[in-house]
Amino acid sequence: MKKFWTMTMVFMIVNISSAFPDTLTNICHRGLIGLKIKQITEAESCKRVSTQKMAQIKKLSLEFEEISTISHDAFQGLTALEQINLASNYIETIPANTFRGLVSLSQLDLSYNFISEISRSALGLSHKVRIKGVVVNP
Repeated sequence: MKKFWTMTMVFMIVNISSAFPDTLTNICHRGLIGLKIKQITEAESCKRVSTQKMAQIKKLSLEFEEISTISHDAFQGLTALEQINLASNYIETIPANTFRGLVSLSQLDLSYNFISEISRSALGLSHKVRIKGVVVNP
């Protein structure tokens, strides 16, 4: 009688999201923009926001939020961001590198603000972006 050996192969299914733990970041210094990001990502605190969830945000609506300043890194980590609406705020300047790294950005609404200065490198994007409202400002 011949013996047949049975070989059992074990396959491990690994959930990729658990294999690479999420990084948490502090976005408290981003002001109202940080609070909006916290809300969208459903974080418990602005000190512990998921960078993976931030990278999935596609639209950020911040109109009528009484925003007067934007930090240079306000949108850092929002790599999938396609639309930003900053209309009807009190923004006067757009600092250098504000929109750096936003490779998916296609629409930016800055209408009805008080913009008097935009740094040359603030809008230094490598692709076309439809910008609304800059000419309406005083």
